[in-house]
Amino acid sequence: MYQNIKTVLSGKAYNLQDMLTKIKLFWLSGDLTREQYLELINLANENATVDGQRAGMEQQISAIFENLEELSERIQMLEIAVDELKDSAGTVDDPTDPEQGGTDEPTPEPEETIEEWEAWSGVGTIKWQNGTKCTHNGKTWESQVKNNIWEPGAAGVYENIWKEIVTE
Repeated sequence: MYQNIKTVLSGKAYNLQDMLTKIKLFWLSGDLTREQYLELINLANENATVDGQRAGMEQQISAIFENLEELSERIQMLEIAVDELKDSAGTVDDPTDPEQGGTDEPTPEPEETIEEWEAWSGVGTIKWQNGTKCTHNGKTWESQVKNNIWEPGAAGVYENIWKEIVTE
C-alpha cells in the first residue's frame, strides 16, 4: 500500500484533501507504519501543485492536533490493557527465596532434547546450524557448520561437517 500511494504522489495528479484522508485511513487501519504515514503526509503536501489544493497552515496544525488526540487515546487504551494483563498475571514467587518457601539451590538445567536428523526439504530455514545436535543411524551428531544440509555419517561427510558425539 505504501509504495502505491508513493507512486500516486510522485505523479502529482491528486486532490490533496482526498489523499490526506486516504493516507490517514490507511495509517489508522494499520496498513502503514507511523514513519510511512509521516513521510506520505509530507510528500503529499510537498507535491501538491494545483493552487488551492495545499492545506492551509491552520488546517495542517488542526490535523496534527487531531492525530495527537488519537495517539493519546491509543496510548491510554494500551496502558489499560497492560494494567489488566498485570492484574490477571498475579505475582510470581521466587523459587530461590527461602522466605517464599524456596531454596538456595540452583534450578536444574532442562535436559537437552536431541531430534532425529531430517533432510532439508529445500524450502524454508535450514534446521541444522553450527552446534545443533541430532541422532541418525543410532549415533548422535553435532553440526560443525552453519546451514548444514549434509547427512551425518554419509560417505564423504567428514568431521568438519558433522562430528559424532561419543557418550561414555
